[in-house]
Amino acid sequence: MRLGTIAYYADFILAPMLIAFLIWSAPLSATVTAVGAWLGWIAVGFVFWTVLEYVVHRFIYHHVPYFREIHDAHHADPNALIGAPPVVGLALIMLVFYVPLSGLGYTAASGFAIGGLLGYLGYMVLHHAAHHWDLKPGTWIFMARRHHALHHHASEEGNFGIVTSLWDHACGTAVPRSRAPKVRVLQS
Repeated sequence: MRLGTIAYYADFILAPMLIAFLIWSAPLSATVTAVGAWLGWIAVGFVFWTVLEYVVHRFIYHHVPYFREIHDAHHADPNALIGAPPVVGLALIMLVFYVPLSGLGYTAASGFAIGGLLGYLGYMVLHHAAHHWDLKPGTWIFMARRHHALHHHASEEGNFGIVTSLWDHACGTAVPRSRAPKVRVLQS
């Protein structure tokens, strides 16, 4: 869905605010074990985000009619401000990441949700950078853009991961770099 500038950037601001709130409100004891467990839940939430991102992009955005049409609009005009309405993604993350773990306590639920929110924020920033920023060749973010450019321009479907290419390699959907399109490099 095409968004206005404010709607497009809203989650870039709201996601860090929600992360900050979950951190601030976490009733952590100052023990190494409690903090370690909470950080572990954050890591698990982040990894789960990468799997979810891959699965949604590969199987929903490319195969479910309503979502495929919206995603096709993004492929047709990659620089357009296309995305979910503000707060929808954040609400879904809280529903998928926080609610199921709330029975295990606030530490587990907040940590897992923070990991998912960090993944979502990483997804938004990396995807935006891939389409809108001039990036220095050889940098990690430039390589991430190149990976995503293959998703848009290769003759075969693949490279569904944005935050990481790990699941593309694990699932056999990584498009070989030999099929990479020429990425325009701007000289300063």
